[in-house]
Parts: sequence; C-alpha cells; structure tokens
Amino acid sequence: MSAWLTGLEEVEEPLPLPLGRNMFGPRRGPWQDESWKGWWGDDPPYPNDVFVRTRHLRPSLTLEGGTAFHFTDEPIETEPEWAFEAAAGRDVRIGGGTATVRQ
Repeated sequence: MSAWLTGLEEVEEPLPLPLGRNMFGPRRGPWQDESWKGWWGDDPPYPNDVFVRTRHLRPSLTLEGGTAFHFTDEPIETEPEWAFEAAAGRDVRIGGGTATVRQ
C-alpha cells in the first residue's frame, strides 16, 4: 500500500484509530437510524479499522476503501487491546476530544 499522510508523519500502512463518537458524527443519544456514515460520507479519510466509543451501539460499518467503523461501549481500558491487536505491531493513533483523552 502506498504511504499516506497522518498529519504528523508519513506511514507505510494504515493505523487502527480509536475515536470518540463526536468525531464520527454530530448526533447524540440513540441512533435514530443507521443511515449516517460519518462526516465523510461513503469514502472516509481512514483506510483502516476505526473504533468508535459510544453508549449507543450499532453494527459495524464498512465503507469504500476498506474503512471499517466498529462501535463499542466496552470499558476504555479494553480499547488499546483491540487497537494493538488490529495494528499487528504497528503504531496506534487516538482521535478524539478532551473526553476521550481524559478517559
């Protein structure tokens, strides 16, 4: 796979990315429907697995380019395990706001 820019450095392979729900979309509370595919529509800028923290689960969503969004309400302590497993020895990036970092 060709290298892509993560904002700070160029990497050879896409990295798993834990995100807070607000980074996925503006909606609060239970999902009204599952038509929302994130801020980016059908072709998000992440060519990798993305783990979205939410209290309101929905099925995983795979979009163009291979991006797969996985929605989880598991304790924050378990997310690094999933991300590192998906990374297979590569770095893991965390995307989210203050609440995600504080957790």
